[in-house]
Amino acid sequence: GKMNELCAAIGLTGLEDIDQVLAVNAANHRAYARVFAGLPGFTLLTYPEGEASNHQYVVVDVDADATGLTRDQLAAVLRAENCMVRRYFHPGCHRMEPYVRRPRRLPVTEALAERTLALPTGSTVSPEAIRRIAEILNDALARADELREVAP
Repeated sequence: GKMNELCAAIGLTGLEDIDQVLAVNAANHRAYARVFAGLPGFTLLTYPEGEASNHQYVVVDVDADATGLTRDQLAAVLRAENCMVRRYFHPGCHRMEPYVRRPRRLPVTEALAERTLALPTGSTVSPEAIRRIAEILNDALARADELREVAP
């Protein structure tokens, strides 16, 4: 590859803790699954049982009809509470160079790009932080009418 020696050394050093990283990410994913089980309008992306996964991403699908708020409105609420979220799968690859030069309509991709949200995970995310994220979202759902007025 074209990696310099410093980057390669850092990467090799990270391998020493890979089992711990994988365990933390899997535990965080289970914690998210517990809190999202009680939140209407959110579907947590799951990983197939029996398959190896690093659980690097925690992705939820937001059903705006069920939540009363769009993914972008919910992301704004979470960011206002210092929660580092991002739009997952956004923009769709067909909206990026070089594909944007030959416009294509991909309705399924576009729908997913409007609905998916990536939540924080990793060793700096605690079970308490995950519970707090769920509380923020629950509060947002309860105040959906008010929030739509300030963030249409």
